[in-house]
Amino acid sequence: MSLTNPAPFTLQGLHFELPGLDLSGPSAQLFLRGSRQLDGRLSGNISASVPASLVGILWREAAPRGRLEVVGEISGTEAAPRVEGVLRLEGGSLRIPGLPAPVTGIDGVAELAGDVMSLRKVRFAFQGGTGTCSGQLRLWPALELDLALNVSGVRWPLTQGFEPSLDGELRLGGDLSGLQLSGQLSLR
Repeated sequence: MSLTNPAPFTLQGLHFELPGLDLSGPSAQLFLRGSRQLDGRLSGNISASVPASLVGILWREAAPRGRLEVVGEISGTEAAPRVEGVLRLEGGSLRIPGLPAPVTGIDGVAELAGDVMSLRKVRFAFQGGTGTCSGQLRLWPALELDLALNVSGVRWPLTQGFEPSLDGELRLGGDLSGLQLSGQLSLR
């Protein structure tokens, strides 16, 4: 990544002002504007188009892939920063502990408000079937899921040689060390 234009900034004691930082690279673009006032108040915004693999910073085991676009606003204080915005994922994939294969074909929009990311009918493919996902991900202090899934045509091996197709509604919840899956499914 390299600077697209010079990025002048002001630093006077504890006051910081960045009118605009514009970075561009072969697979990523980032624009950031922000300030820190003398009393610790923060303000700014961010716009980025980056590889989804950067999400691996929060959840390395997921091995995320795809394209992530972010538009957000930075506010709050230095002691309690807040980020709000919209994220769009296209062509995404990730591994979820306990599942036999990655979830692929992830396309959808999420809203970020502080430490909670809300999903609404994000589409995905898994084990030959498709589905949608809605719910929340709590990002801090530790990643925690509370997701409602609607699946159709998902192949799930129950025993050797018996791999029925499943349809139904599921709930995936908990922190990453103890995810729980429950719900009602029908076999085909």
